[in-house]
Amino acid sequence: MTTKAEVKAWAVKEPQGKILFNTTSINYDALFKAFEFQGFIEKGYALIPLLITTNLWISIKDRMPEENQRVLMYGLGDRQFTALYQRGEFWAYNPHNESLDECEEVTHWMALPEAPVSITEVRE
Repeated sequence: MTTKAEVKAWAVKEPQGKILFNTTSINYDALFKAFEFQGFIEKGYALIPLLITTNLWISIKDRMPEENQRVLMYGLGDRQFTALYQRGEFWAYNPHNESLDECEEVTHWMALPEAPVSITEVRE
């Protein structure tokens, strides 16, 4: 699987380890100067780079998902579904009859991203 990780944002971490807030500024020098000016460094706060991982589509000719892995699948006709890979097949949830339907003509898949992380704001 081809994966790229890039710094897309920065988080502020308090001395106790809690993430307080993040910024989409990627200019580290300017961000660090503002951070230092506010006195965060002396108080034990840290700037943490947030790496955004970009998973690229994987052809089913190259590799299949692990058993019971939930993925985003892509099929002929520009169809995209979240699916469960089980017993060598892709299965998508059908809300109309609350069942798992086999996905046919799947050409590519990718791992689902991790669940979101809750970020709280700094309270002064």
